[in-house]
Amino acid sequence: MYEYSKPALFSTEQVAQYHQNGYVVARGLIDAETALHWKETLQARLTQEGNLAIPSGVRVWMADDMDDYTQTQVCSDRITAALQQLIGPRVEFLSVKAVFKNGQTNFA
Repeated sequence: MYEYSKPALFSTEQVAQYHQNGYVVARGLIDAETALHWKETLQARLTQEGNLAIPSGVRVWMADDMDDYTQTQVCSDRITAALQQLIGPRVEFLSVKAVFKNGQTNFA
């Protein structure tokens, strides 16, 4: 297994959970202000594309079609370090997926 040399973002148990279940909750990976700005950026793009109300609630963009803010976030040192701890040193982004509620939903 890859030995991560920076301060660990996940415990050994969380990494094991990721490998067993395919996911891990990364509390505090991004701050609330960044999350809100990112949400607003994606919401504006979905609105512009006419995709805010698609039934699936999922929109995927290939790596070469990401907006600048999303690319900055997914390629940030913090996100990259978290992924390296989980999957090893070779992180490659092929796409990014936004998962959202239908635009008609009126609750948080």
